[in-house]
Amino acid sequence: MGSDRGWEPRVGHVHRSIGQGPCGEITTTGGPGRLILGTAQFAGNYGLFAGTSRDPGHSDVHTHNVLTAAERAGISALDTAPVYGDAEEKIGAYGWAGKIWTKLNPALEPEYSVTQSLESLKRSRLEVLYVHDVGH
Repeated sequence: MGSDRGWEPRVGHVHRSIGQGPCGEITTTGGPGRLILGTAQFAGNYGLFAGTSRDPGHSDVHTHNVLTAAERAGISALDTAPVYGDAEEKIGAYGWAGKIWTKLNPALEPEYSVTQSLESLKRSRLEVLYVHDVGH
C-alpha cells in the first residue's frame, strides 16, 4: 500500500497472520510448506483485491506481488479453478513452479476442462484435481 505499483504483500505480515491451526503450528520457513494459497482473489472482485482497480495491468501487478510473496513465504501450492476468472492464466503467465490444485469446469466435459486448465496454467500436469458441482 502506498506504492504506485499496487498492493504489495509483506512476507512478515504473512508470518504473523498464520498462527497455529488445528493441525498444529504451521510455519512458512524451512522444509516443505504445508500452506496452500487460494487464488479466487485473482479474479479482482474477491478477497485481497475486492474494490481495487479493474485495470487488467493493475490486477496483474497484484497477482505477481502475491505470488512472489507466496514463494518467499514458503507456500507450497496454489488452489485455483477455471471459474475464478482468469486466475489460471495469471498463474501460467507468472510461471508458478510449485504444486497446483484446480477444479473441473462444470460447464465442460472433464477431459476438455483438464486440457484447457493445463494450457492456461502452462503445465503438463496437475497435482490435485477437484470435482465441483457434480449435479450439473
